[in-house]
Amino acid sequence: MSKEVGSMLLSELLEKKIITPSQAELIATQLFEALDGMREEGIVHGQIKTDAIIVNESYGIHLIDPKGEEDKESGFLADLHAVGRIIEEIAQKADCPPRSAIVKAARKCKEFGPNQKYDSARGILLDIRTRRWLNYAFLIIIAGAAIVSAVMYFV
Repeated sequence: MSKEVGSMLLSELLEKKIITPSQAELIATQLFEALDGMREEGIVHGQIKTDAIIVNESYGIHLIDPKGEEDKESGFLADLHAVGRIIEEIAQKADCPPRSAIVKAARKCKEFGPNQKYDSARGILLDIRTRRWLNYAFLIIIAGAAIVSAVMYFV
């Protein structure tokens, strides 16, 4: 997003399709951080949707229009489900690989019932960061193996 564009609703950003996979991950991470902070404060948004998220020129986000639901736990799970749907849409518009950490996290957010993996946004953040670290570690291992193979070839 250029400096001239300024802040816009996430729905507008997604319509324009001006988002990369790394920007999608940044927005997703911030959404989970916001959700985690809201839960710690006992706040349930109740209406998380792309029209309730403002994105600034550096892809920072701001949630607007919290309703403050009464049933905190079911409200939190509804917020988590809504964030999963939003992140799935963001990942699709940004052409994120289907096996990326945010796509997998989005799918898990939408699961309800006994197999539900996440009960907190903090767990999702940890999973995203762990997957990112494991992806980098895997690349380093592959690169190291290629170097060793090349050295062995010339020895």
